[in-house]
Amino acid sequence: MSLSAGQIGQVLAEIGDLMQGGVLQKIDQPEPWSLVFEIHRRRERVHLYISAQRRFSRIHLTDEKHPNPASPPRFCQLLRAHLRWKQILSLEQIGGDRIVRMTCAWPSSQASMETDASQESRSADAGPSSRTKEEEARTLSLVAELMGAAANFFLIDHEGILMGSLFPPPAGRSLEVGLPYAPPPLHPTGLFKETEIPLAEPGPFRFNRSVEAYYRPLQERTAEEEEKNRLLALIDEGIRRCQKKLRQLSTGLAEAEKADRHRYEGELLKGALHRVRTGMSEVKILDPADPEQAEITLSLDPALSPPKNLERFFKRYKKAQAAQAAIQVQMEKTKKELEGLERNRSVLSEGGTIAMEGKPPVPTRREKSKRTGPPTFLSADGWTLIVGRNHRENEEVTFRIAKGNDLWFHARGVPGSHLIVRMERGKEIPYQTLLDAATLALHFSDARKAGKGDVVYTQRKYVQKPKGAKPGAVLVSQERNLYIEIEPKRLERLFASTL
Repeated sequence: MSLSAGQIGQVLAEIGDLMQGGVLQKIDQPEPWSLVFEIHRRRERVHLYISAQRRFSRIHLTDEKHPNPASPPRFCQLLRAHLRWKQILSLEQIGGDRIVRMTCAWPSSQASMETDASQESRSADAGPSSRTKEEEARTLSLVAELMGAAANFFLIDHEGILMGSLFPPPAGRSLEVGLPYAPPPLHPTGLFKETEIPLAEPGPFRFNRSVEAYYRPLQERTAEEEEKNRLLALIDEGIRRCQKKLRQLSTGLAEAEKADRHRYEGELLKGALHRVRTGMSEVKILDPADPEQAEITLSLDPALSPPKNLERFFKRYKKAQAAQAAIQVQMEKTKKELEGLERNRSVLSEGGTIAMEGKPPVPTRREKSKRTGPPTFLSADGWTLIVGRNHRENEEVTFRIAKGNDLWFHARGVPGSHLIVRMERGKEIPYQTLLDAATLALHFSDARKAGKGDVVYTQRKYVQKPKGAKPGAVLVSQERNLYIEIEPKRLERLFASTL
């Protein structure tokens, strides 16, 4: 759909005389692939548009106002530095192909330039400083290769040396900054299907006006389609993310729904507490709910007294209840987000538009890194576990988030994450929470591949930062050691509980 060599010739035939002798007063790059030149000649002002878009590469005069980015792109800055205030010596087609060369140089005198340029613009910008005769004799060229997918712009000095390009040159051509520019091989015209462009009403620059009128709606529709596809891709990514999160939350909810089982086991232990002695690791009790009156084995902590072991079961029940409530809140929130994304996708697919507040809440990587801090997990007992993923987050977790009585975990002898467990005043850490914390500390360390290893833990107040040490480096005292093997189901449950 790009202009053919013959059509480019028609455009230049209409504007060649107009361009010659004109001064390039403004140079803009409104889109990543296009340039707009404001040219002044004999008190006339025209705008030349050149596009290197792969589907619509073209050149023509334009009356349309093209909004510019907040800061000019690098190639635009290069052109402004070298071409602005230059006079156009020629605008010609090269070799009868889809290549246009604009050759420029300083006007022969400062006076001629003052005549061509508008006084208002000259007062805002002082323009070029004094020049030597050698500088005035040097020419610069902008070469526009308007060849569809291979379209590109090149700035070339008076010796034919490449100074810069809009897009990186293709690997098949030896085009590097500082080396001579060589045009591409002549395109076989027989393979190119020329686009039929309806002619505008008779008048000045008729074919130029026809080209602009033909391509403008095409480019607008293409931009809308690209934006639609971009939004659909973001929505699909968001849908996949929500579906994955719901699967993980369902796994965590199934684990948290064991709360009633913990309460039932606690009631059984309460009725048989007279049989329990300190130092026992388990006790067998008849299960009254079983039709065959089978025995159920309850695991005990041998270091705890019978009342403390009983309290441990009911603590598990309360924590599991809290975890269940937290996961259900997350599931409801995720389901609503998923419904919104699916609704937006349906609207876009049917040709509708999405309001700003309805766009998919998929943050960019940079925005996400700014917004999120160390991840937080819920243990099987509903306790909060916070993990640092790098030196900066380790520093934050240990020395800004953690309190003195919080427990601090780290894999022994290997680089890894700092992990803290939020402790409740006057309470001991539940055994399953201890295992959960050690599992995460080992998983977020260099011992992860081995799947097992030692984890040290202590109260945060016994973790100190050496003077002048790098972020994340600490000294630990009063530590305890725990050997742990990573259980896949435990790890899966923990990741499903991420807040």
